Amino acid sequence: MSYHSTAVGRAALALAIAFASLGVGQGVQARPARDVGGLSPNVTPGPAQVDEVEPNDSTATAMALGGLRATIKGYIWPNGEADYYSFQGTAGDRVYAAAMTAGSANITIAGRDAVLDLIAPDGVTVLETDNDDGSFAINSPSIAGSLLTASGTYYLRVRPIFATTIRPYVLHVAIQTSGMANETEPNNDPSVAMVLPASGWVSGTVTAANPDYFQVVLNAGDTVFASLDADPERDGGTANLGVGIGQFDNAFLYASDASLNTPNSRAHFMTAGSSGVYYVAVTTTQATLATYQLSVSVSPQKALVCAWNQVTPNLAIADAGTVTSTITVGGNMIFDRLAVWLSLAHANMPDLDVTLYPPDGNAIVLFTDIGASTNPTMNVWLADDAALPIGVFASVNGMAFRPEPDYLLGWASGQLAAGTWKLVLRDDVAGNTGTLYSWKIETCYDPTPPACSTGTCGHLYKADFENGASGYTHSGTFDQWALGLPSAAPIDSCHSGSSCFKTNLTGNYSNNASQDLFSPPISLAPATDDVLLSWWMKYQLEDASYDHGQVDVIEVGNPGHTRTVWRHYSYAMDESVGNPFQTIQESAGWGRHRANITDFAGKTIQLRFHIDSDSSVNYAGMAIDDIEIFGRPSAIFVPIVWR
Repeated sequence: MSYHSTAVGRAALALAIAFASLGVGQGVQARPARDVGGLSPNVTPGPAQVDEVEPNDSTATAMALGGLRATIKGYIWPNGEADYYSFQGTAGDRVYAAAMTAGSANITIAGRDAVLDLIAPDGVTVLETDNDDGSFAINSPSIAGSLLTASGTYYLRVRPIFATTIRPYVLHVAIQTSGMANETEPNNDPSVAMVLPASGWVSGTVTAANPDYFQVVLNAGDTVFASLDADPERDGGTANLGVGIGQFDNAFLYASDASLNTPNSRAHFMTAGSSGVYYVAVTTTQATLATYQLSVSVSPQKALVCAWNQVTPNLAIADAGTVTSTITVGGNMIFDRLAVWLSLAHANMPDLDVTLYPPDGNAIVLFTDIGASTNPTMNVWLADDAALPIGVFASVNGMAFRPEPDYLLGWASGQLAAGTWKLVLRDDVAGNTGTLYSWKIETCYDPTPPACSTGTCGHLYKADFENGASGYTHSGTFDQWALGLPSAAPIDSCHSGSSCFKTNLTGNYSNNASQDLFSPPISLAPATDDVLLSWWMKYQLEDASYDHGQVDVIEVGNPGHTRTVWRHYSYAMDESVGNPFQTIQESAGWGRHRANITDFAGKTIQLRFHIDSDSSVNYAGMAIDDIEIFGRPSAIFVPIVWR
């Protein structure tokens, strides 16, 4: 085991003590455990990915980007809403932005069809708009090289074409201000690639016979955003250029969708699976000279404290068979982020359906039927914050992907890492075999404490339901909330003890239901600052396009002050795998959920746990247990010290 001194080194050391009994194939590090990295990037990194902050549905409430680089995960929700982001621009700046929608759990074409608008400081004038210059979802948007002619506050707006949801999109933004370099020839091969400047901004020309290659140094977990302006003169040219990132399996992976609209652009994204030198390529199929400007920006992975556990089973994957491998984890970490590394080979990669079973008993399908027989080797990291979903390329060797859009590793977040993890690989077509060489799980927590975690906090409220309903009530159409011990898989336990609330203790929730579980009024009057809500939840729900689940905090006597602190956004939580088909009942939890509710300090609140459903297809629903609220100052409460 090794420890690495960083800004979170002391947090890593504390975790290391808890994991002191770990053996071979296990460790703790204060940055992504898959690769310590530490390389010096030639392109100045921007900030790590952050989540959209609602409300931001107008220029007045736009979320500020906070700088010249940004990577933001957002949700078009409810149907047809628009999200606004603001930034400070100076005359002469150029804007490079794209929304990656291929990871949306709304798997319809409309559910990935977004428009990106660049709006002037007056909040009304649209300076540039794009619908489908992006890649990986056929109707994702990209704007590249849009020139700002005056200084002021500008806006980017992400909106759907249709009245539907996009769950999620990731908005990548780079505002280029200075430092653009001209390409230096020769750079028509990776061996003579031009090293990108610190700005990541270059201009050049290409023909079919003379592509351009640029070198970028990445640490493991870094996400690169390559934005290509194929009409920098804005003279109506429609050169069909491609942008690639490599090398993976000795090849480049390209974003080169056909587009005839002007101004033409391309957007490419990739998360590095390991630290090293990577290349960005600009190509064209035309013989005549084409001009371009290229912006390459880098977003590092968020700084986390991680523990990794690995086994090397070298298990044969039998033809039309099933193979299972396990990893046993110790310690007491409640993790915020989960990543999985797979090293395997298969003569026909699409034969494989792969499922992860965390220790709490829930199932998470990672992917089914991806890749190609021409790419028989897989060495890949899977993490929800990776740039692209697995399956967009045939190659699955050397990069990091997120699981397919139907699935989330985040369904395991908030759980205890300790216990036995199980990986199951099913070969669903006769004719080919393979080998599982090795696999690894990486569990991480955020060393930046949430509100009410600095020093000591007071214990304002607790309900564990072991002695009754604790004042909770429920109501609604086809209301099935009940107190007791759930008995139907995949939710057949409480988080602790033998009593919790669930929508139908013995089965699924009803169709056409709208049902609420309410807490009693809870006084936060003693709290003046830093209020933290914590609850444990397990759930299994239908596609969020049809059935909905959410948790709200409501100020008693002022319902206008209501905030949703959790919402179900994902796809239907089951999957048919293997041959013959068997249905995997996926679920999330039991996981700890936390929300900063400091805006309710000094108020009286109610908690609402809500489910509604349409006329068909239903699932196990939601189960709630062990609700707690902490607040400051601590002197008037029983003190509790977080991690």
